[in-house]
Amino acid sequence: MSKISFTYKKDDGTTSKRVIIQPKFLKESSNYLKDFDKESVKYVQGYEIEGEGLSESEVKRYEEAVNDFYDLVMPKMNDYLAEQGIDPKKVKQKAFKKEGVSDVQVL
Repeated sequence: MSKISFTYKKDDGTTSKRVIIQPKFLKESSNYLKDFDKESVKYVQGYEIEGEGLSESEVKRYEEAVNDFYDLVMPKMNDYLAEQGIDPKKVKQKAFKKEGVSDVQVL
């Protein structure tokens, strides 16, 4: 599924027809915080290495590979769109409350 359309009703009662590309359906919004001690932190997410049967150096190799993966340079969406010769200001990432979504159609 790469595209859906739906009618969205805002809190103020107004409605609009929306089309979303590359939709993701979230249990909760993703709000990443840098400080574990903040009261609003509810989850800790990350990768866990299953080290059973691995030597300490093998575990370290896995850890380094995961860290190297995150150090790879991936272009930002705006930069990529500009390289394609289109206006990045025309593409906005949006999230919609499910309670306001109706008439969903997979396109």
